[in-house]
Amino acid sequence: MARKMKQAYGFSLVEMAIVLVILGLMLGGLVLPLTAQIDQNHRTQTRLSIAEIQAALLGFALLNGRLPCPASANSNGVEDPLGGGICNHPYDGFVPAVTLSIRPTDADGFALDGWGSGANNRLRYAVTTANSSAFTTDINSLSLNPNLRICAAGTNISATACHASVTTLSASAVAVVISSGKTNLANTASDEETANRDNNITFVSHEPTSQFDDQLSWLSYPLLAHELVNAGKLP
Repeated sequence: MARKMKQAYGFSLVEMAIVLVILGLMLGGLVLPLTAQIDQNHRTQTRLSIAEIQAALLGFALLNGRLPCPASANSNGVEDPLGGGICNHPYDGFVPAVTLSIRPTDADGFALDGWGSGANNRLRYAVTTANSSAFTTDINSLSLNPNLRICAAGTNISATACHASVTTLSASAVAVVISSGKTNLANTASDEETANRDNNITFVSHEPTSQFDDQLSWLSYPLLAHELVNAGKLP
């Protein structure tokens, strides 16, 4: 009887292997949705941070009659140069979080996206230098011509324009805020992502793919002009 009970409740190695395989499949099914949920949370946090920065840029322009210059890698979140004018890093700088008084930041004063706290997660910021840097000096006219280009794809993108086969989402953006997304954690970049960090006036924005996960938002000239006119800063 004792031997029969032992046989009834024992497991063979084959049975144990089957159980482990089933558990592995179940856990794998849970891990993938959890990873996707975490990624979505990071993207949502990044989108909210970028929206806050865009609002802060508008507020800064209303108070100062200009946009701030981007921060440099060594300026600790302060625009470079302090006081605006001709920016030292107009296309390859960072959000001047200290100048805009926004939080949270890293220990060096730089605004971060939702993906982490390292240097690769610093939100970048570009601003137009059109009209002799009027947008970072003194926005005193409705006849200015900002020239930052936002392309719907990076196909044959040049340093000054989107390709004719690609939709131009904006040909007159005054400022752009960019997160390099999750892939930047590994210091990798596709051709389209490289287009967003190659120190010129053209940028790429579209839904995320396996080769592109940058998040980008831009400030349009009509919106900026509208706010300045409403505030009595422009005629």
